[in-house]
Amino acid sequence: MVEPYSYKKKRREFERPPVFEDSELKPLGGTLSTPALQKQYVEKNPTHIILDNIPPLSTHDVNTERVVTATRNMKHIEGGWPREIDYSEEHDTTKWRTRQLKDPLLAAAVKELATLTDRAIKQNNQIDMFEEYFLGEQVDHSTETLSTKTLMLFKDPNDTKRSVSKIAWNPEGPGNKIAVAYSILRFQQMPEKLSTQSYIWDMAAPNTAFKTIQGSTPLVTIAFNNKYTDFLVGGGYNGTIGVWDVREKTNTPSWQTAIEKSHHDPVYDIYWLHGKSGNEFVSISTDGRLMWWDFRKDKDPTDSAYLTDGIQNSETKQESILGGTCLEYNPEAGATKYLAGTEQGVVVLANKKPQKAVEISHRYGIEGGKHHGPIYSIQRNPEEAKCFLTVGDWSAKIWSEEINTPIMTTKYHDTYLTDGCWSPTRPGVFFLTQMDGWLQIWDYHYRQNEIAFSHKVGDSMLTVVTVQNQPNAGKFGSLVAVGDSEGTVTLIELCESLYEPQSNEKISIKQTFEREFTREKNLKQAKRQQEGKKPKKEETSFEKAREKQNEALRKLEEEFFAKVGIEIGEEKSPEKSPERREAEQDFTPVPQKQKPPEMVEKKQSFKEIEPQEVPQQEEAQLEEEKEMPENESEHGEIEKEEEQGEEVEKEGEMEGEQEQEQEQEQEKEQEQEQEQAQDPVVQNAEGGGGVDGVVPPEI
Repeated sequence: MVEPYSYKKKRREFERPPVFEDSELKPLGGTLSTPALQKQYVEKNPTHIILDNIPPLSTHDVNTERVVTATRNMKHIEGGWPREIDYSEEHDTTKWRTRQLKDPLLAAAVKELATLTDRAIKQNNQIDMFEEYFLGEQVDHSTETLSTKTLMLFKDPNDTKRSVSKIAWNPEGPGNKIAVAYSILRFQQMPEKLSTQSYIWDMAAPNTAFKTIQGSTPLVTIAFNNKYTDFLVGGGYNGTIGVWDVREKTNTPSWQTAIEKSHHDPVYDIYWLHGKSGNEFVSISTDGRLMWWDFRKDKDPTDSAYLTDGIQNSETKQESILGGTCLEYNPEAGATKYLAGTEQGVVVLANKKPQKAVEISHRYGIEGGKHHGPIYSIQRNPEEAKCFLTVGDWSAKIWSEEINTPIMTTKYHDTYLTDGCWSPTRPGVFFLTQMDGWLQIWDYHYRQNEIAFSHKVGDSMLTVVTVQNQPNAGKFGSLVAVGDSEGTVTLIELCESLYEPQSNEKISIKQTFEREFTREKNLKQAKRQQEGKKPKKEETSFEKAREKQNEALRKLEEEFFAKVGIEIGEEKSPEKSPERREAEQDFTPVPQKQKPPEMVEKKQSFKEIEPQEVPQQEEAQLEEEKEMPENESEHGEIEKEEEQGEEVEKEGEMEGEQEQEQEQEQEKEQEQEQEQAQDPVVQNAEGGGGVDGVVPPEI
């Protein structure tokens, strides 16, 4: 290593400092190239080098051990006093305050601090830190990549694995509390000593429950009161209903229904009614009843109604009862309207007016489009209240109150669906849970044939899903709570594009629903026109003609057996009897130019006796005269009067041609019968059999 050496001189010994200036290029010297030395070197081509001084970064996921925390209360009476002062004596504390206020140092300190504080306050008032410079501007999230993030888990502290049956958000405050009901709905898997506790969880402390709800039976459903948020109602597995006051220290219900006055099956859903008192609620159960309650009054229901299918049984003259599985009540659609989903896949709309009996006004899905299994969820759209969502079997359906069939249906999913709900902020987004642990998010604003985003929650079956629905909460609609069969509630945060309203989304979704409703209505009208009055008239006339033909054949058969001396009913085969054949065969309309098969067979058997021919030409003329005004009225609703006349003329010509063809066929058949007209009894004896396979006796 070379040791450094420094020269020390005085400034005057450095001579004058140099001053450089620009000048023209002048050759100062040069060296001639030497070929011998040039061979020792290799010419270096220019190269490009990229230098980066940013250190490489990587992301790693690490599962850390859970830190167990606990909340403890501390009571602070009063402090900050000197040791020689007794704070319980008012005289001593007042004397000490007076002495401190008269201290000159206090006045100087306050004056100095007031100057600094005044400057900071003026600066704060001059600059608004929370000002929104682009208020009301809607951000386009169409190009944003959809994503979700799991925030926290709430696990059932009970040793027995219970499934989450219902989740309810607290409507008060920032929306940081949720109530969760736990139960086992399969009684075959229910242990003898099953815990009946449900819990209220606080997001600030997810490790321990904020409040324990103790019921006489496991709770199947739970709901907060919208007006008095300290009241919580829950429906039990044995059909009873209880109301808890969260402010009380006890965990037992403050009000509970009598078991003989309650439902006979588990209570699957409960809704608080929007009224002045805020004390009424409605419940639904698989026993087929809707029941209204008021927990400030008696423990008996104020009203009840059965969910029926509207079809009377021919024997009992009664309607079948439908088991209720879910309920929807939204005062925006009508304070007297209640939507109920049933085990049979049918939706029932009940109307309860004051001082009147409950009326079942509509039944959706009876004509077609119902679910193939129980309906697990039903909810109205937050913007278009007349449209509602139902979830069941492998699909979700969107209905309108004005038509009894669904207007929109999702594709069949790979596994069974268990629950679903709308987004409270975006009218075109809804969430679905599956048995395989996936949360499916549909966005009808962008595409209606594919799932917008899928999130794998876990390996367990998902049972319930709810979205944060408190408008005063931060990031309204951004949190989703999902429960599974293992008793775990997963809190998921959505990206902005999944909960922030998009531009013109409300108008677009409303137009989509109206378009699909109009399309479904037009299809229904077209189907009714195809099944109009004219086909029914023709079918009825043909039935009458066939009855006349069968009656004529019966008479001919009786005459024949009377001649051959055989009693009807003894040796005649029941399989070939006209009555048996008429009862077994299904009636299908046969064109007029075709002969019924029975008529041809009978004519071949009875060759000596001609059956009475039905005056089909006269009947056709009468039917034509009867149907003419009806056809005109029917077609007049669609086309003009001129087109109606042309259609009627064409129909008359076609009927005339059919009659001529029929007469020609009848003449040909008569000629064939006349050629073969011999003794029918002799022919039957020679052929070895008579009518319907009966061998006639010797003559």
